[in-house]
Amino acid sequence: MTAALATGLEMLRVRFLQRVREDLAELDAALEALETGAGESAEVHREMRGILHRLAGSAGSFGQAALGVEAARLESELEADPPDRPTVERWRARIAGLARTLATAPG
Repeated sequence: MTAALATGLEMLRVRFLQRVREDLAELDAALEALETGAGESAEVHREMRGILHRLAGSAGSFGQAALGVEAARLESELEADPPDRPTVERWRARIAGLARTLATAPG
């Protein structure tokens, strides 16, 4: 691999990791909106599904397969049983699990 290619790939990886952190913050904000009633549930759920779907699809390309698997699992769970006010804390724990998966992944 050339130095230029390695540098380019590293830049992409860094941007991916930054995007994941932004996505995790957006998921947390969505849960806050559900908890406080600041957001309409259907729209918040749609936003969360989109974020989780994007994570599930892209994580493996950046060596974050476990993150992708967990994001896909959460996306499926969200479709089957969307969070509401009583389950926001459980969902926060699940999103925190995504962050831990990212933190412990190699690379």
